[in-house]
Amino acid sequence: MANYIIAYHAGKTAKNPGEPEERARHMAKWQAWLEEIGDAMVNSGTPLGKSKFISSSGETRDGEAGALTGYSIVKADDMD
Repeated sequence: MANYIIAYHAGKTAKNPGEPEERARHMAKWQAWLEEIGDAMVNSGTPLGKSKFISSSGETRDGEAGALTGYSIVKADDMD
């Protein structure tokens, strides 16, 4: 089996994570998914902090909507 990275691109930003009830529902879904994955979860990862985009010309700008917000590593036979 190989390890695969799951990259998360959240719609909410760290500055606006939603209402407490929304966060609680999201966390409950996350916990249920982790239980379903079981031993296939190699590393549940971590949320990522502030980001910057750097273009090939070296131009930088602060992170935007759709930026990478976290990752996990799972073990599976294939990506499907």
